Amino acid sequence: MVSFEILIEIHPTKRTEFLQAFEMIESDGSHANERLEIGLFEQANCANTFLWKEHWENHELLQQYFKSISFRMMVGAINILGRLVHKKVCN
Repeated sequence: MVSFEILIEIHPTKRTEFLQAFEMIESDGSHANERLEIGLFEQANCANTFLWKEHWENHELLQQYFKSISFRMMVGAINILGRLVHKKVCN
């Protein structure tokens, strides 16, 4: 199993749009067989700062996902709605 996490700061006025975008990606079935888990966590002491975590079957599938339209659209949405603070892959 391999995981990645993204720390994101969202503009306060874009919070609802961001949460809707996450729900769309979470419910998208195109990666259902490879993605083991997906979760979004908000920092308790910092409103509109989120940790997005995903667990994948293996490193190759995660790399394929990083090249997919779905992932690129997600990163584009994050850049419009806020900013990506960091991205980390964990084995």
